[in-house]
Amino acid sequence: YKLHTLSRSINTCYGFPILCATFWTFISIIDIFYNGVFSLNASYSKSSFTHYGNLVVCFGWSIFSAVLIFVTTTVCHMTVEETNTTMVHVESLLLCSNLTVNAMDELKNFSFQLSRLKHEFTACGMFTLNLPFLYALIGVTCTYFVILCQLN
Repeated sequence: YKLHTLSRSINTCYGFPILCATFWTFISIIDIFYNGVFSLNASYSKSSFTHYGNLVVCFGWSIFSAVLIFVTTTVCHMTVEETNTTMVHVESLLLCSNLTVNAMDELKNFSFQLSRLKHEFTACGMFTLNLPFLYALIGVTCTYFVILCQLN
C-alpha cells in the first residue's frame, strides 16, 4: 500500500509541472525546427554569419528539448519496468521452501501490491509517461512540422 501511495504522491506533486514541461517542449521543438528550416533557406540565398549562428542556436535548443523529454519519459518508463521486474523476483522468492511464515506473508503482501495496484506516472492523468508516449510525441511533432511547412 505504501508503494502505491508513494507513486500517487509523485503524480500529484509533479503531474502539472510535467504537463507544462511537455507542452513547452512540444511547442519549442516545433518552433525551433520551423525557424531553423527558414534560416537554412535564407542562408542559401545570403551567406552570412547571422544565419549560420541562428542555425547553431536552433540545433542546440532542439537537442536540449529532445533530451529533456527523452530523459523524463525514459526514467518514468524504466521505473515502471523495474516494478514489473521486482514482481518477478518476489514471485520467485515465494517459490522457495525455506522461508519463515512471517517472510512468506510479507512477500505475499508485497506481491499483491505489485501485481494488483497500477504503477504509472502521468501528467495530471492526461497521458502516461512511457516509451509509447515518446514515440507518439515524435510522430505528432513530425506531422505538425510537416503541416506547418506545407501551409507556408
